[in-house]
Amino acid sequence: MQSQCYPANSEKEKSIFSVVFVDEDGLVPCMEPRVFVGSKNEPEGEKLYFQDFHSYHRGIRFESPDADDEATFVTGAGRHR
Repeated sequence: MQSQCYPANSEKEKSIFSVVFVDEDGLVPCMEPRVFVGSKNEPEGEKLYFQDFHSYHRGIRFESPDADDEATFVTGAGRHR
């Protein structure tokens, strides 16, 4: 499954949509809500961090003890801002 997250702006905690292709040929797209939770400069460039909307709405954060089991976090390159 391929996923692309591009925030419309760089405001932390704003919702965006990720387009995920659910088939190998990339013909069946699915939009998933994500929340932009921050960015970090890495040696290979700026990385953007996103969390699935549903766990964020329930109050789960990256630092939460059950975050690994209850939330999905994804990264993207900052060049798309």
